[in-house]
Amino acid sequence: MGNIRGAAQLYLKVAMLRRGALVRDAGLRIVLAILAFVSLLIALVAVDIGLFLWLSMHVQAFHAAWIVAVGHILLGAVFAIAAGMGRNLPERKALAEAEAAALAAVTTEAAGFIKGFGKFERSLESMGGTAVMALAAIMSVLGLLTGRRNSN
Repeated sequence: MGNIRGAAQLYLKVAMLRRGALVRDAGLRIVLAILAFVSLLIALVAVDIGLFLWLSMHVQAFHAAWIVAVGHILLGAVFAIAAGMGRNLPERKALAEAEAAALAAVTTEAAGFIKGFGKFERSLESMGGTAVMALAAIMSVLGLLTGRRNSN
């Protein structure tokens, strides 16, 4: 029983450490993404104005606007692809393996505990069956004895 408790505590500790690492990493990535977005947005406005003014000197203003828009669409696609690629940190992999090992230990301990409980349950059933048989035999003997007394 002590082993299952220890295994469960180990599993919970490892699982919480892993979840904490995942939450910290996600929070940091979100904050950095917001800061990068705001900075790039400000810079992009300035670059857009400069690029549009430079292009409008060489082509019509309409074509300059389309060139800037297509450039932004391509740049946005590159950023979307980069954002979709997740980092595979060794820490995350190690924590996932440790969590799986701890869960396997808990499962093994629980299976042993349940198996032992099943043996105990079967022994109680056999004792119960024997007790019922003994009680039935006693009741039958008592019934026979009281039947003899009534017939005399």
